[in-house]
Amino acid sequence: MLRWILFFVFAATHAAAMDPLSLEIHSYPDAMDISSAKGVPAYIMFTGDECIWCSRQKHVFEAPSVVEGLKDYVVCYVDIGSPESKRYGIKIIPTHMVIDGEKILKRHAGYQDEKKFLAWLD
Repeated sequence: MLRWILFFVFAATHAAAMDPLSLEIHSYPDAMDISSAKGVPAYIMFTGDECIWCSRQKHVFEAPSVVEGLKDYVVCYVDIGSPESKRYGIKIIPTHMVIDGEKILKRHAGYQDEKKFLAWLD
C-alpha cells in the first residue's frame, strides 16, 4: 500500500513539474478592464473555430519564449463573428493586434511562426 501511495505522490509531483508554461487567456471585456486597471497593453488574436492557421498560431503560443514575450500584455482571443471583429474591421484570421485603450499600437494579419511573432511583438 505504501508503495502505491509513494508512486502516486511521485507521479503527481513529476507531472506538475512537467506542466508547460501557459498563457492566461481572457475574454475581450475582461482583457480591456484588466489592461486599463494595470496600465498595460492588450494583445488580441482574432480567430475562428474552423481556422486551421488560428489553431497553428495557438500552438506557437505554447512555446516558452512566446509565453515570456507576452508576459507584459493582457491576452485575449476574439472570435471572427464577434462585434469586436466588426468594430476593428477584421477580414483575415488570424489577425493580431496590440492595443492600449482605444489606440491600436500594432496590427498584423496572418499566421506567424515563433521567431516572426516575437520579432513583431518586440
